[in-house]
Amino acid sequence: MLSPRFHIIDAIALLVITTASAIGINQYAYGVYNHCITIPFIKNLLNPELYQDDYLVAERKYFYTFFLPFCSFILSTFKTSLPVTFFALYFISLYASFHAIFILALKLFSRKEVAYIAVMLLVFSLNTIGMERTIENTFMERTFALPLLLYSFYAFFSRHYNISAVLAGVAFLFHPLSASYVLAMLIACMLYKAFSEKYGWQLLAGIGLLLLVISPALILKFQNPAPGLNLFHAGQEWLELLRLRSAHHIFPSEWSGLNISQAFAFVAGFLLTWKYKPAIEYHRVVIISFFTMLAMFVVGTVF
Repeated sequence: MLSPRFHIIDAIALLVITTASAIGINQYAYGVYNHCITIPFIKNLLNPELYQDDYLVAERKYFYTFFLPFCSFILSTFKTSLPVTFFALYFISLYASFHAIFILALKLFSRKEVAYIAVMLLVFSLNTIGMERTIENTFMERTFALPLLLYSFYAFFSRHYNISAVLAGVAFLFHPLSASYVLAMLIACMLYKAFSEKYGWQLLAGIGLLLLVISPALILKFQNPAPGLNLFHAGQEWLELLRLRSAHHIFPSEWSGLNISQAFAFVAGFLLTWKYKPAIEYHRVVIISFFTMLAMFVVGTVF
C-alpha cells in the first residue's frame, strides 16, 4: 500500500503547529540553560579578543562539535544578531523535526490521521528521566541534530541506507551524545539487514560512510584529549563536579517520581501500540532500535 503524499496543505498545517509550539505551547527561550556556555563560546569565536583569560572559554577545545563554528559562520555570513540567528535556526529545526515525525508516521502507517496524531502527541513537551524534554524550547546542539537523526531513520525505512548513514554522521558532528544512540541503532539494524536480507555490502558501505563523516569530530577529540578523562573509570572529584553541575541528568537518585513515571509511561505506551504495529519489515527495525536504545540506557545508567 502506497503512503499518502505530503501536500502543501500539510506543510502549512505543520507551519501553524510549529508557530504555536514556539510562541505558546513550549514558549521559545533565549539566554538560559546551556546558553551560558554556548553564547560566550560563539562570541569568542567571532572576536578572539573577548574573554581571553576566561577559564570557561579555555575549555572550548574539549567540546568536540562543529555546532559552534557553524553558528559563527552563519552569523558572520548573514550579519544577523545572535538572538535572531538562534531563533531562526530553532524555528527551522523545530519545523524539520515535526516534518520528519510526520513523514515517518506516513511511511510506517500510510495514514495521515496517524501522522497528525504523532505530531500532536510530540508538540506537548514532557520531561523524562534525566530531565530531558521531548521538545526543547531553546536552540542547542541536540535541537539542531534531532531532525537530521529523524530523517536518517526515514531514509533507512526507505532503503536508502547510505543516505541514512550520512545523515546520522552529520548529526554526530553537531551533537555526538544524542547521535551516538542513533548510530548504535542504525548499526544494529544494518546487521539485521545484512543477515536477514543478505545486505552485507550495504553494511560495510554504511559503516564506512559513518566513519568517514564522523571522522572530523574524532580528529578533534584526538587532537585535544580531555585531561583525566577515562572511558571506564570516573574519579571522585569528577563525580562531585557532575553532582554539582548535572546531577539531574546523571544520577538516578536525583530523578523525581514524576519524571520516572512519565518515562515508564512512554515505554508502556510503546508496548501497547504493538496491537497496531506497521508492516513487519518496519516493525522489526523499530523493535531492534527500541531494544538497542534501551540497552544503551541501562549500560549508561549502571556504569
